[in-house]
Amino acid sequence: PLPRGGFCSYSPDLKKLAYNRIFREFRTWKRYRALLLLGDGLTYRQVAQSLGCAESSVYGWVAHWRKAGID
Repeated sequence: PLPRGGFCSYSPDLKKLAYNRIFREFRTWKRYRALLLLGDGLTYRQVAQSLGCAESSVYGWVAHWRKAGID
C-alpha cells in the first residue's frame, strides 16, 4: 500500500507508479501563508525558514502575485 499522496502517474508499461506525497492544496496553503507572514512584517528569509522552503521560492511567489494577482 502507498501512503496518501497528491498527483501520480504510471509508466507507459503500467508497471511503475510515480507519485507526489504533497497535495496541491498544501502547496497553495504554503504560498498564501507566505503572503500573510510577509504582511506581518517577516523578512523573506524568515518566511522561507518558517515554511521550510528556499528564500528564492518566496521571491518567486511574490513576483508572480505582483504580475498576475493573488487568484
